[in-house]
Amino acid sequence: MATDQTPPGAARIVKTKRVQYIVQASDVTANKVNLDAVWDTPFVDLNYTTDQNVEALAPAVAENYYVGGFSRDATKVTVLIGIGGTAAEGDVIVLHAHGIRD
Repeated sequence: MATDQTPPGAARIVKTKRVQYIVQASDVTANKVNLDAVWDTPFVDLNYTTDQNVEALAPAVAENYYVGGFSRDATKVTVLIGIGGTAAEGDVIVLHAHGIRD
């Protein structure tokens, strides 16, 4: 059976992904967008911990974007990005996702 279980004393398996996205008018209207961070190689199961952050590239305002939740599978993390305030079509945001094998 294939596994990426971390053996005792070994370094943890860590995966990272950055997803750049240009905000659409429909995203602003809906006050949200779902973005997928697809791992370059999948985890073998769901025994991993993940965290996500959203970055707003200037002139976009950071306070207008936040992580509202996520779901995951072995191949990716799908992140709900909340949109509010003075967010505008054309703003550029970057989703940063990390996965660490438990």
